Amino acid sequence: MNNIRYAVILLVILIGCGEIIEKDISNKEVVLLAPGDSASIIGDSISLWWEYLDGARSYEVHVVSPSFASPQLVLLDSITDKNLISLKLGPGKYEWEVSALNNGYATNYYYRSFTVDTTESTSAIDISTEAVSIVVPANNAVITSTSVNLLWDEVNGADHYNVRLASPSFANANFLMDSVVSENKLNMTLSQGTYECRVRAHNESSKSNYSEVHFSVDTATVYTDLSSVQVTLLAPGDSLVTGEHDLTLWWEEVQDVDDYEVIVVTPSFENIDFLVEQTFVTDNNLEITLDSGAYEWGVRARNAVSTSPRAIHKLFINQ
Repeated sequence: MNNIRYAVILLVILIGCGEIIEKDISNKEVVLLAPGDSASIIGDSISLWWEYLDGARSYEVHVVSPSFASPQLVLLDSITDKNLISLKLGPGKYEWEVSALNNGYATNYYYRSFTVDTTESTSAIDISTEAVSIVVPANNAVITSTSVNLLWDEVNGADHYNVRLASPSFANANFLMDSVVSENKLNMTLSQGTYECRVRAHNESSKSNYSEVHFSVDTATVYTDLSSVQVTLLAPGDSLVTGEHDLTLWWEEVQDVDDYEVIVVTPSFENIDFLVEQTFVTDNNLEITLDSGAYEWGVRARNAVSTSPRAIHKLFINQ
């Protein structure tokens, strides 16, 4: 049971880091959620929704009319890393399909059909239980430009959105914007500071709850782009064989970092059995005690706007 827990924790970490070990998903099924098969949809705003597939990095989505067997129009041919796509369609018959992808594998396509009837206004759709999904900026993001793009997923049935902005927060605001927009995006010019933003979807008969994101604009600090910076690991040396169990992991300091992410796994990042250690430190060293076995340890430098690649060393502990 502990082995399973360690494996689940590690996969969650690696997914967040964007470095997941590829799985063979070719025999997996993409579960389509909405619209239901042969559904009749009132209104022109359509949301295609499917379950995330474990091991997939992205999804290829096609929409045609009236069918794949006899396509007259290709309305969508897109690849996305999300499990939702919203679009506007005129009245008619449609089929859509989704295939999950990663760097080595792809699933079969799974498809459904639906019809669109725009004779009834979208104001009849109840969106009171919907939630606006804010795509950018990410929560707690640091933006180094005064030009800030706000983007959220469209809500089926919404005909406009209410956007509110406060600084530093809605609880203690000294600046407030309250705007109504018809699109699912807004560009704002903001000065240096901390902000909270809320977005809510509306139509004539209902409105969603507010969704909120926190971010800051920092044009004064010059942040180093760490995406091309390589951390230099010092000790233990790569592929060291030792009988010592109490060790200190050392690496060279990197300028303009907030902290370092240190991960120790066994036996390797490509073939992980256990996540031994995962921590964030501000110093350029970490004391650790390891049992006998084969290990790999890796370090990444982080600041508010970027993360370096992970530097990795092998380590072998004798009895």
